[in-house]
Amino acid sequence: MENNMEKHLWNRRQFRNNESSKSTKTKATKSIKIPAGWLIEQAGWKGKVIGAIGVHKKQALVLVNYGGGKGRDLKCLAFDIKNDVFTKFGIDIVPEVNML
Repeated sequence: MENNMEKHLWNRRQFRNNESSKSTKTKATKSIKIPAGWLIEQAGWKGKVIGAIGVHKKQALVLVNYGGGKGRDLKCLAFDIKNDVFTKFGIDIVPEVNML
């Protein structure tokens, strides 16, 4: 799967480069869906624990409070992951969670 995902990322970058060189009247209508869990795992977050919070060791989309962590800590971790994925891959992941 890694080779396919690298191919998709490369194709996406090439598509962006081609689109940016075209007239501003032309807009891209295609999008490529890349699993956020895969991006988070490839960025090195899967299984990472910081203090009382972390990313589940088997599921990169699950943030865990191991006891004593605050809600704001989980929120900060989510934004750190989001920013790191953007820095490494140039892809902005959008959280789909309910904050309680």
